[in-house]
Amino acid sequence: LEEARVQGLFKTKAVSEEERDRAVANLASAEGELAIANAEVTQAEFDLKNTVIRTETTGLVGRTEITEGNLVTAATT
Repeated sequence: LEEARVQGLFKTKAVSEEERDRAVANLASAEGELAIANAEVTQAEFDLKNTVIRTETTGLVGRTEITEGNLVTAATT
């Protein structure tokens, strides 16, 4: 949006070539950052889909302290 505004002002000589170049560079930089962020999201989604949690033992290990239906208070750990 800023780049388009500056381009229009440059055509009417309301801004300098340097300002126009800066706006174009800022746009290119923002587009590059967006592409990097999108690639990171894609990589995270891929990693999540391919995550496998493995354990050395099967079943539950440890003593059950709270089960469904129990009354739980703030001091319950």
